[in-house]
Amino acid sequence: MSKKKISVISESRTGLNQVFDVLGQGAVRRGELANQVERGRHQGYHVRRVNGHRVIASNPDGSTDNNLG
Repeated sequence: MSKKKISVISESRTGLNQVFDVLGQGAVRRGELANQVERGRHQGYHVRRVNGHRVIASNPDGSTDNNLG
């Protein structure tokens, strides 16, 4: 199995994903990654708003290989 393009490396105490390991970039904070996803830089992911926070999620496709976490 190949390495995930995006994976979570740090969460807040409440479980909000904060820092991600992005293949080719290393550690990226949630806000910067959300900007990149909104600009179309990461195919297969989208940004949604949850309790006022921009949250990155993989697009639904029936696969667990690209899920964050």
